[in-house]
Parts: sequence; structure tokens; C-alpha cells
Amino acid sequence: MNTRVFGLGIAVGVSTIASATNLNFTGTCDDAFAAYISTNDSVQGTQFVTDDNWWPSVETGSTALTPNVTNYLHVMGWDIYGASSAMIASLSLSDAGFQFDNGGQTLDTDTVYWGLSTTGWGINDLIPTDYGPNGTGPWGSISGVSASARFLWSATYGVPGVYHHFSVRITPVPEVASWMVLGLFAVGLRRRRR
Repeated sequence: MNTRVFGLGIAVGVSTIASATNLNFTGTCDDAFAAYISTNDSVQGTQFVTDDNWWPSVETGSTALTPNVTNYLHVMGWDIYGASSAMIASLSLSDAGFQFDNGGQTLDTDTVYWGLSTTGWGINDLIPTDYGPNGTGPWGSISGVSASARFLWSATYGVPGVYHHFSVRITPVPEVASWMVLGLFAVGLRRRRR
């Protein structure tokens, strides 16, 4: 009996293993940017999309998240010409295996869940400056990006050569089946002790 309970727990755990969750990115930066995925908030990570056409091109990209650990999206934006500077983006996750800090599988640029630093990843975090929703001048409407996404930058508005480090945390969601496995394992141990 105990073996069956324990065996059932193993079977349930194995059956819940799924493919990796993907992070999908759509956005742009005035004037240029590169996006990275990392498992450490202080480490830049692996680049998966870049804006090599410069403003106002919209770039899309997707990357697999590292399972069972917190991942970080890092977007480095920079101004080239000294004019208006802003970053705007919409994010989504391919499944419910992970979530953003808002508790969902989608997230737009905002001043609540996006971190900002002008000195590096994971240090001297600032609250980004909100320049308004998608459609705000002088940038106008950015196609492919949610209408609720906000244009973000910092107080160094229009200063060439200053890098802006935007970050978003993405956390794994505990699987219901994992809790079932632990529960069934505990029941099995209790019965075995009896």
C-alpha cells in the first residue's frame, strides 16, 4: 500500500514535466537597445533581441526561461542623438509555469514592476520616469505594443551616451502536482510508520 502511494506520487510528478516557458518581447527604444535574460539580477545575461535598426523600429524576440529559478529580463537602452529618449515594451509568457511580479503572464512597461538603473544591473535602482501611454508624442503609437504600455526613461532625458538598465523579475509558479507529490509522500511516510 505504501509503495503504491509513493509510486503514485512519483508518477504524478513525472507526468507534470512540461516544455520550457518562453518569454516573448515586443518593444523599442529611442534610440537603441538590447534585451537579455539572466538568472542573476546583477549579471547581464544572454542577449536574445537587439534593436540594430535603431529608432523607430519595433523588435520582437523570444527566449526560454531557466526552469525552477527566478529569471530576470534586462533591457539596456541608450540614446545616440541627444533627442527625446524612451523605452516601451509588452511582455508575455508562453504558459503559467512562471509569472511576473503582477501575478500574471503579461506585463507592459510601467513604473511599478520595472526597475531602472543608470549605473548597472541590480544596483542603484531608481523609479523610471513615466512619459505617458503608447501614443504619447513625440513617439506616437508603437504598433505591436499594448495601448496600456508606458514610455519609460530616467531623469537623464536626451543625454547621449548614458545607458539605462531596465529590469523585470520573472518567478516560477509552484506546480499543483508538486504539492500533490509532497502530500502523497507525507501520507505514505505516515502510513509506513504506523
